[in-house]
Amino acid sequence: MFDLLNYPFAVFVYFFLVFLRILGFFFAAPFLGDRAIPFQIRIMLALLLAFIIFPFLKVPSLLVNSLFVLAFYSAMEFILGLTIGFMITLVFSGFSLAGQVAGYQMGLAIANVFDPSTMNRQSIVSSLLFWVAMMVFFVTNMHLVLIKAIIASFEHIPLFLQFSVDALKVMDVNRIFSALFVVSAQIGSPIIFTLLFVMVSLGLITRLIPQMNIFIVGIPLQILVGFLVLMAMMPLVGRLSYVLLVHYMDLVMGFMQG
Repeated sequence: MFDLLNYPFAVFVYFFLVFLRILGFFFAAPFLGDRAIPFQIRIMLALLLAFIIFPFLKVPSLLVNSLFVLAFYSAMEFILGLTIGFMITLVFSGFSLAGQVAGYQMGLAIANVFDPSTMNRQSIVSSLLFWVAMMVFFVTNMHLVLIKAIIASFEHIPLFLQFSVDALKVMDVNRIFSALFVVSAQIGSPIIFTLLFVMVSLGLITRLIPQMNIFIVGIPLQILVGFLVLMAMMPLVGRLSYVLLVHYMDLVMGFMQG
C-alpha cells in the first residue's frame, strides 16, 4: 500500500490533480471538446501542459492522508476543469442558437445537417455562424488566451481550495450564463427582425391580393431575403464575434479571480 504522506508520492498526487483539472478543461473546451478529437489526443495534450506548468506551481501545504480524500479532490479538480471549459464553450452555443432560430425564420427548419462534433442535427445557418466564430477564435489567437485561462486558474483557484458560495459569485455565474442569450440575440436579431418585416409585408399583400398564393411566394422570398441579410452582415459577424469572445473571456477570468 502506498504511503500518501511520503514526499515523492505526494508530489505525484499533486501532479495528478493538476493533470485532472487540465484534462477536464480539454474535455469541455471549444474545439478540443469536440467528439471528433480522439480521446488519446486530449490525454497527451493534458499531460504535456501539466508537465510544462507543474514546476512553476506552488505546492500546497495540505497533505492527502487517505484514498477517500484523494478521490474527493480528484473529482473536484476534474469537475472544476469541466466547468471552466464549459463556461467558455457557452459563447459558441450562443452562435449556434442564433443560427438555429434564424434558420427556422428563413424556412430552413427541414434543411438540417449532421454535426459530427455534437452528434446532432442542426440548421445550416447555425453551422455557418458557429464555424465563423470558431475561425475568428483561432485567427485572433483566442486559443492562446484559453490556455492562459486554465493556467491562471491554478493561481486564483489553487489545489485543495475550500470553496464558498456568496452573492457576488452567484451574480458572476448569472452573467456568464446570460451572455449565451445576449450573444444569440445580437447575432440573430438582424435576420429575425428583417424576416419578421417580410412576413408582415406578405400578410398585408395577401389581404390586398387574395388570389396570390402566400406559400409559393413567401417561402422562396424568406430564404432569399435571409441569405441576402446573412451575406450583408458577415463582415459585422466577424467583428462582433471578436468583441463578444473578448468580453466573455473577461467574464470567465473575473469569475476565477473572485
